[in-house]
Amino acid sequence: MKRLVLLIFLMFYANTVWADQPIDLVKVLCIQKKGMPYFSVEVDSFAEAADYIYFGKSEGNETTKEQRIAALRGYGLIYPKDFKYECVLENVTYRITGNEPPHAERGMCGGDPRLVISLYMNEKLLLKDVYMAPSCFTELSGETNPYINKIVVDEGVKGWGETSILASVTGKTEKKLLSLLNQFTEDSSKYIDQNYIDCIVQSGFFDATKETTALEKCHE
Repeated sequence: MKRLVLLIFLMFYANTVWADQPIDLVKVLCIQKKGMPYFSVEVDSFAEAADYIYFGKSEGNETTKEQRIAALRGYGLIYPKDFKYECVLENVTYRITGNEPPHAERGMCGGDPRLVISLYMNEKLLLKDVYMAPSCFTELSGETNPYINKIVVDEGVKGWGETSILASVTGKTEKKLLSLLNQFTEDSSKYIDQNYIDCIVQSGFFDATKETTALEKCHE
């Protein structure tokens, strides 16, 4: 009965005014200080962001939606509509691009629009159109709909280590780090996409005894 009530609620939820609901923003941190180069990307939900973006004022003066989005960007918070962002670390340019589709006017979860993101290291594509937000349907169906929770690039202190690029793969409750610099991505024509993420999770990536087998299987 509870599931039925939740189902009915979600069917009509898409017709409510989204401006009074929390929205997701892409949160970036780019540290270009010599000796500690670091870049991270994650998605966070902000309760008052929609109210500010669509209706907000700044310092008592009317501002446009574009100006308010630009102001948030100055704090490392990116509005997830056809965006791109670059962070240069030790002469290497890391670039993210992405988009969150609009909510549908009708249907469960507003059509479940999920933010997708791509990551480049210079011109090398590492991630292509992977989800960076959980699915609304996970709770309803009980199925695992994996996504990337966070991306971290750590160039490390020179002389102390190599570049580390990790993505936190998330299932229903599990989280595990995946290296984006591996034998698979050394091939300039290959990259990690959502099909690959789905494959490794379905093949037992979260199980330490099956992790290696899952990675090898899905590289094929």
